[in-house]
This record gives sequence, structure tokens and C-alpha cells, in this order.
Amino acid sequence: KQWYQRRVRGSLSLISMFQQTPSTSEMSFTVSDPVRYILILWSIISTVLSLTGNTIVLIASRKYRALKLDEYSVRLIDNLAAADIGYTLTDIIPTIGAIAANKWVYGRELCIADRFLTNVFYNITPLIVALLSVSKLMGIFYIIRHHFIPFDTKKKQPPII
Repeated sequence: KQWYQRRVRGSLSLISMFQQTPSTSEMSFTVSDPVRYILILWSIISTVLSLTGNTIVLIASRKYRALKLDEYSVRLIDNLAAADIGYTLTDIIPTIGAIAANKWVYGRELCIADRFLTNVFYNITPLIVALLSVSKLMGIFYIIRHHFIPFDTKKKQPPII
């Protein structure tokens, strides 16, 4: 039998995973119908909320200047929203189609591109959050430093963030 047909208590055996991989058109999911419907519903709700919420953040921050933060933080928040939209488009939406069809229907090339882009968007999100945290920490540090270190009045004072 093919490697994907061998199961050990509902999961693939480790030995069979290193054998020849079937093409994506031969692979199928083994998910029961009630679980599939719940996953499809959950994925659709996640997609709608993610696209709606992140689009509102992008429009509010760029068009209406609703975020009253420094420009650097606003840009980081915009990048975070864009990364979340990218993750939704490259991971959740293709997953909805694959779960609905009960197999991967997009072909091998799109599978490779999908996995690559999903990893890019998924891994950039914590980096953006870390940058946002560091920028706020540096802002606090410079405010504290400004209040405790006396400056020469002839020199230009550092800006308070």
C-alpha cells in the first residue's frame, strides 16, 4: 500500500513518512463530515473577522489618522495588519477550499508557494510585535533618561517620545 494509507492509531507512521511522497492530487484528508463542517465554519468566520478588522485598522491609520501614536508605531501596526491579511489569504482561504473538497485541489506549485508565503507571514508577525515593544521600551527609557540626566542648556535637548 501507499505510505499515506498506512496508519498507526489514526496518524502516519514515522517510517512511512520518509518513503516516496505521493503527488498532491493523490493525497486526501481523513476528517469526518461533522468535523469538516465545523472547520469550514470556523475558517470562514476567522477569514471574515481577520479581513474586516485588519482592513479597518489600515484605513483608520492611513486615511483618517485615527491612531494618535508616533509615525514609527503607526507603520509597525500597519505592517502587522498587512501581515495578518497576508496570512489569512495564504493560509486560511486555501484551507477552506481544501477542507471543503476533502483534498488539496490547487496543485503542487500553489502548494509550495502557499507554504512559503504562509511561513513568511506567520514568522514576520512576532518580529513586528517585538519591534513595537522595543520602540515603546526605548521611548520610556529616553523619557526617564531625560528627567534624570541634566543637560547643558546650550546643547539641543533630545526629543521626548
